[in-house]
Amino acid sequence: MNSPPTIPGEPSATEDDPIIAGITILSSRNCGSSNRWEFIINRGEEEIAVNALLDVLRKFDEFSLADHSRGDSESCATYRIDENGLKMMVGGHGWTGEWRNLEHEWAVYEVEKQVKYNYGPTLRNCGHLVKAK
Repeated sequence: MNSPPTIPGEPSATEDDPIIAGITILSSRNCGSSNRWEFIINRGEEEIAVNALLDVLRKFDEFSLADHSRGDSESCATYRIDENGLKMMVGGHGWTGEWRNLEHEWAVYEVEKQVKYNYGPTLRNCGHLVKAK
């Protein structure tokens, strides 16, 4: 795993964190009923990261990516898989959109648009991965 940058006041990555191609885990934490990992997408490994994140949904509950395309710094797009297939929802501080079904190719397109907002170095510019306990 790539060595994560240090972010003052934030939990750091541990050796038990998942290894996912194209991303660097910044921090991990216990959120009660789930575990959460903050990550950045490695520059030069964007295509690998996009495919790895969509593949990891088979083992994790969801991942979210920062999406500042609306001009704010609090919006994100969340991806998950349920019995009806792959879904995405966009939301922000105090608002959420509707879940919508996506074909895999469309999800790749959406994630590729959001990559540029997820290079760090702050947690506002990173994604997160969630897995229920």
